[in-house]
Amino acid sequence: MFASSAVSSVPQQTTPPPVREVPRLAREVMTAPVVTVAARESLWAAWNMLHGFGLRHVVVVSGNRCIGVLDDRLIALQWPLGALKGHPVTAGELVRPRSRSVQGDTPVAVVAQIMLDDCIDAVPVVDARGEIHGLVTVTDPLTVLAGAGTKVTQTQD
Repeated sequence: MFASSAVSSVPQQTTPPPVREVPRLAREVMTAPVVTVAARESLWAAWNMLHGFGLRHVVVVSGNRCIGVLDDRLIALQWPLGALKGHPVTAGELVRPRSRSVQGDTPVAVVAQIMLDDCIDAVPVVDARGEIHGLVTVTDPLTVLAGAGTKVTQTQD
C-alpha cells in the first residue's frame, strides 16, 4: 500500500521580468564608432577598409564632415573585370549626389522611412556640424525589435 500524505500547495510569488524600453532614437540604435575613408581615397582603399573590418558600409568624409556612405556592393560593381584592373574613381566621386543623414535625436521611424524612400540600407548619424557620430543600418532597428518583443516560435502545419 502507498501512504498518502497531503501536501499543501502554497502559491509562489514570481516577479515579472523587467519591461525593456524600446529604443526610439537614432543614437540608441546606431553603430559607433564607424569606419571612415577620406573622399579623396581610392575605391581600393575603401574596399580594403570594408573587408579589413568585416563590414558592409564605410562612411566617406571630407575632413571631419560626412558626405555619404559606400557599401561593398556599390564598390564591387565598379570592377566588372576584377579588382586588379585600376579604377580612377575616388570614394567621394562614387557617393550618391543626394546623401541624407540624421542627427542623434531623430526617431528611428524617420530613419527607417529615409531608408525606404531612398532605397538605401544605411544612414549616417551626424552632429549639427555634419561630423559623423554613428551609422544606422537596416539591421540595427530589426535587432532592437527582435530583442524587444516576445520570442516567436514557428509552428508546423
